[in-house]
Amino acid sequence: MARPPPPPPPSDPILDELRAAGALALCVPRAWGGGGAGLDETLCLLAETGARDGSAGLVLAMHLSQALTLARHAAGQPALEAALEALCAGGGLIASATSEKTSGGDIFATGCFYDPGAAGADGRLRFVKHSPNISYADRADAFLVTVMERRAPRPRQRLLLARRGDLDLRCDRVNRLMGMQGMLNAAWTLRVDAPRDQLFAAPYPLIARASMTPATHLFWAATWCGMAGGLLAKARDFVKRELAQASPEQAEMQALNSRLRDRLGIMQALLRDAARAWQAACPEAPDFALAAQLNRVKTECSELLVHIATDVLKILGLRGYAL
Repeated sequence: MARPPPPPPPSDPILDELRAAGALALCVPRAWGGGGAGLDETLCLLAETGARDGSAGLVLAMHLSQALTLARHAAGQPALEAALEALCAGGGLIASATSEKTSGGDIFATGCFYDPGAAGADGRLRFVKHSPNISYADRADAFLVTVMERRAPRPRQRLLLARRGDLDLRCDRVNRLMGMQGMLNAAWTLRVDAPRDQLFAAPYPLIARASMTPATHLFWAATWCGMAGGLLAKARDFVKRELAQASPEQAEMQALNSRLRDRLGIMQALLRDAARAWQAACPEAPDFALAAQLNRVKTECSELLVHIATDVLKILGLRGYAL
């Protein structure tokens, strides 16, 4: 029997606040009703949001990576442009549905198919996708969904924009791992019935390498930098408030906090350098060296955040879980 989704997380009010401020369309060009912000401004917003609430920051990061992908590859396709304008106007949240149970985590392997010659008379595509992990699906207004197109000599992986009314969602399992619950991550079955003209013209591997993967790596890293900064601010305030002035304990904790700030500086430097390198390469897909740099900023920032969070608990003690 399918398990129900978890209760609403405390990140919901923050996302509502960001929606009201138009931040969900921050990186979309003004021509489509977005904020027209550049990469630096987007990374700053993600860091600020991550410092406030890690779950809200990670949801925002995933959404903005999808919004940026849609904005960079919708040009010249009226249906996608119209959908993007509508999502910007309504503060729509976009989720990613690119993983599948049969792919082993490989986003370039897709087990669901559509036949380009068998679309309905109404021009709609119909298929079922089983995904082991989609975040905030029950709150999303649209999804970027991967599907295979049957064609000779080999199938081609495509990307489809599915609006909320284009699919039926069923929650199969809630992922209750720490860190995933805040993003409302769960296994979902998607029964898609969407207009054919919402398929992206470019093949999905090109879109992923040029836009979706780099944006996701950088946006997550920015959020993790913000989360680390928020943790260190809590540790600093605790040391000032709770420990006696000029005591040996305060001096020791201040020294530890200083060393942790050096780690945060490393995270920020990795993010800054990778962001500049990607900006210099756009709009072309990253070459092997840049792809490796973007992957490095994701993996190293995530590992450094874990180290910082673990050491902050040495300062805060058990109360750190409640702050």
